[in-house]
Formats: sequence, structure tokens, C-alpha cells
Amino acid sequence: MKTILPKKYRNLLYLSIFLILINLLVIYFYDLQVSRYVRLASTTIVLVYSLFYKGYKFKFLFVALLAFLIKDIFVLDYEDPFSKTMSFVFGNFAYILVVLLVLLKVKFKKSTPIILVFVLTLVILNVVNVFYLSDIIVQKLDNTTQYVLFMLQSVLLILLGLVGFSYNERYVGKTPLLFLYLVMSIIMCDLAGLAAYFFEFQVAFYFERIFYLLSLILLLNFSINRETQISNNLVLKEKEFIL
Repeated sequence: MKTILPKKYRNLLYLSIFLILINLLVIYFYDLQVSRYVRLASTTIVLVYSLFYKGYKFKFLFVALLAFLIKDIFVLDYEDPFSKTMSFVFGNFAYILVVLLVLLKVKFKKSTPIILVFVLTLVILNVVNVFYLSDIIVQKLDNTTQYVLFMLQSVLLILLGLVGFSYNERYVGKTPLLFLYLVMSIIMCDLAGLAAYFFEFQVAFYFERIFYLLSLILLLNFSINRETQISNNLVLKEKEFIL
């Protein structure tokens, strides 16, 4: 018996493949500015696409997509100090909204050893990022405000990882797994962006764009999946055994 992917998920798969291929080709054949415009267009397409599947019903999710879109507008002129600052502001705002999507469903008081190890690993990586690489990072920033926002972004990434992993460890099903994939894509996108912009590692631009688009698609996928659950009166079940 063949398993056929439902149309709405199949269309989302086609959209993700299309956007990723277009973006990679543009990065390869055109300059950085053209790539930024295509990134903005891709985010716009995902935002508009979400309207067809009632993405607006989940306010945090829809506003998060909108925040990513506004961030991309400021990224068009990223070398300008004000634009760079605002890109940090809206990026961090989007991360906060993603955390709020499931924060109330996570029970930190029941954290397990594997979750603690995961969080400790993220903290160590962040400490290395802040102190070992700080001299290089500061050279690419324009003012203290940007540095503070960069540090806040690092903290939010740790929180995203903690919430995503805890959510997936607590509940059974596709929805928590999708959220975990979402936060991991965001984290990988940030790391690739760090390598691409701050360390001028050109290949990293491809990975940054792939993980960025995957983040948007997974956010939309999460929205569609939650809408399906609500429509069918389904509730998340807690795992009987937690690692």
C-alpha cells in the first residue's frame, strides 16, 4: 500500500524545493544584493502562502513570519548601521515569537539528563562564540547596541534549543518533531550566517539560505499541522517514558 502525501503537504514540499533551488542558483550566478532581493521575495511568498492555509489563526506564528519579512527588508541595506540594528531587532523578535508558540506546553521542572546535556552543549558553544570569536565579531558591528542585540540573539538561540528539545521529549507525534526540526534549522541558519558574514566563508552563504528557507517552510508546516489537529479535535499526548 502506497502512502500518498496529502495535497497541502505535497504543495509545501514542491514550494520548498522550488524556493531552495532558485535561491541557490541566484547565489551562484548573481551578486549579494540580488540574492538579498530573492531572499525577500521568498519570504513574501511563504507569508502569502500561509494565508491560504489559515496561518493567520496562529497569531504568534503569523507575526513571526511577518517579523522575518521585515528583517529581510532591512537586510537589503545591511551595511547601513540603522538597517543592521533593525535586522537584529526583528530577527530577535521573530525568535521570541517562535519560543512563545509552545512555551506554555513545556515543563522545565521535569527536565531530563539528556535535555540538560543538550542545553549545556548549547551554552558551551555560545560561550566559545562570545569570548573566543568576540574580536572578529565586534569588527563587523557598528555600535554597542548591535553587540547587545547579538548577545541577546545568542541567548534566544539557546532558549529555542531548550524549548524545542523539551517539547519534543515531552509529547508524542509529528507536531513536536516538526518544531524541533524548526528550531534546529534556525540555529544552523544562524551559525552558517555567522560563518558567511563575519568570517567571509563564501560556501556558508548556501547553507545559510537553505536553513533559512527550511525554517520558514517548517514554521508553515507546523502551522498547517496544528490547524489539522484543531480541526479534528486532536490533542497532544505526553510520552509515557522520557529519556
